[in-house]
Amino acid sequence: MDDARTQPDDARAWMDDARAWMDDARAWMDDARAWMDDARTRADDTRT
Repeated sequence: MDDARTQPDDARAWMDDARAWMDDARAWMDDARAWMDDARTRADDTRT
C-alpha cells in the first residue's frame, strides 16, 4: 500500500496522463472536424 508521501506524486502522474489523453482527444476531434469539413466541401462540389 502507498504511504501518504507518494500519494500526491501518484495523483500528479495520473493528472499528467489525463491531460495528455485529453490533448490527444482534442487533436483527434480537430482531425475529425477537418475531415467532416472536407467531406462537406466535396459533397457541395458534386451538387453543383
